[in-house]
Amino acid sequence: MTTNQPPTVEERLSRLEILFSNVGETVLAQNDTIAAIGARVDQTTQNVNAQSATIDVLVANIQQLTENVAAVNLHSRFISRASSTRQATSCYRPSKLQQTNPTNF
Repeated sequence: MTTNQPPTVEERLSRLEILFSNVGETVLAQNDTIAAIGARVDQTTQNVNAQSATIDVLVANIQQLTENVAAVNLHSRFISRASSTRQATSCYRPSKLQQTNPTNF
């Protein structure tokens, strides 16, 4: 057989079988890779959902703490004003020494 002659039908079929076999192996390998990637995506989704739930709890805690701080600040201002008012009114009260007794004149 010379090199210029076309391949026989059997040779061509043999090459096609090899090509189909190689393609099939590649597809199977890629299917396994795709399945592994899909499993990783599922795991990542679960992790993100868990983190999202944790973040929601943290946000709720921060909101509660913010409300608590606001309430404490309001209470502190009220106490401070009440104390200032008491001090201011006590400044206008004469001391016992300054009070005059009309019977001592």
